[in-house]
Parts: sequence; structure tokens; C-alpha cells
Amino acid sequence: MGFGTYGTFRVRPAYKYTVENSLYVHKDFRGKGFGKILLGEIIKNAKDQNYHCIVGVIDSANETSIQLHKSFGFEFSGQIKQVGFKFNRWLDVDFYQLLLPTPQFPIDG
Repeated sequence: MGFGTYGTFRVRPAYKYTVENSLYVHKDFRGKGFGKILLGEIIKNAKDQNYHCIVGVIDSANETSIQLHKSFGFEFSGQIKQVGFKFNRWLDVDFYQLLLPTPQFPIDG
């Protein structure tokens, strides 16, 4: 049906509280609420693991994913043009971010 996950945003220690999420719902299951369930779990788990920022890197033409992320409070943070190549075309990507109230006591490095 689909999957949702997150992983390292950048490997340097300064970014240890930031993750990049990935979300995929199979075409036969889209529009049935699975994306909301998955993204909700990503956010819950990121909070539970004391992350502070979730970054979504979304194909600029993927309005469904953009609206899903916005519905959870993600905010547009910028765009990079022609950074991906898929479906026989260059893709622009939009960056969306959600700031979490965690961790309570962040530590440098």
C-alpha cells in the first residue's frame, strides 16, 4: 500500500536534529487517507526520537504531496531547479519543513 520513513538530512553533527522524510503510496491506494496516516506517524516518531526539524523534498509538480505536507503544518522553504531526472524529464524540487518542539535540551555536536 505504501511506506513512510525518514533519515539523515546531512551527515555533519550540526544537523543531527534534522531529518528528511520520504513518503510513498501505491497508485491503487491513493486518496484513501494512507498518506495522512504515514505522515502522522513520521511526525510522531520524529518527536519521540527528539528531532527538531523534518524536511520534505518534493517534486515541485506533485501538488498532492505538497498539500499533504502543508496540511500537517510544513512550510515552503525554497526550491532547487532541475536537480532530479525522472520520468524522462528534469525535476525541480521544493523544500518544505516542519519545526518540532523537541528536543527540550539540545546539545552541540
